[in-house]
Amino acid sequence: MNADANKQTAAFGWIGIVAVAAFIAMWIACYAVDGAWEWGVNDLSDFGVSDTGAASIFNYGCIIVGIVLAIYGIGKVCNYDTYGHKYSGLMIAFSGICFSMVGVFSTIYGNGDYHHFFASLTGLFLAAAIVASSAQEWKDGKQIIAGIAIVIACIVTACMVMYPFAEFEVWALVLAAAWLAIDAGYSIASSIKGVKQ
Repeated sequence: MNADANKQTAAFGWIGIVAVAAFIAMWIACYAVDGAWEWGVNDLSDFGVSDTGAASIFNYGCIIVGIVLAIYGIGKVCNYDTYGHKYSGLMIAFSGICFSMVGVFSTIYGNGDYHHFFASLTGLFLAAAIVASSAQEWKDGKQIIAGIAIVIACIVTACMVMYPFAEFEVWALVLAAAWLAIDAGYSIASSIKGVKQ
């Protein structure tokens, strides 16, 4: 991979980090405005129907985070050579688009069915991205990176079985954000080392 390609991959990696940071900032801002939200009791989407300013923060935040996430996914598609990473990038891009739609179709305006549809697609596309990326990493002999994704997937699956939906959802979101940060960080680190993607 030449120097320009390395810079591009690193730049898109930083975009992935920004997407995760923006998601965390949105969550914290929503909670700061609406302290009635409880971990394990409320869905994240409950911020979107809050009677406080958290509703606007959540809805616009989802749109912004989704757009940034989609850009990161497109960057993976354009800058990786391997099929698994390209497919993972495509799934991340679709996930970002769907996450934006979660904000557009807020349940506060009576769009609950659309809202839940796009929220479900966000999760499914992210799950597909994790599977594709970990499979490619394993194939490339990078078992540590692949193993992290596999462990995250196992924990999410366990949470789905052990907890009610509201608690499962927040754990799944936290773990998905962690995987995205690791994935983006790995893109940056690989670019610095000049590793062929």
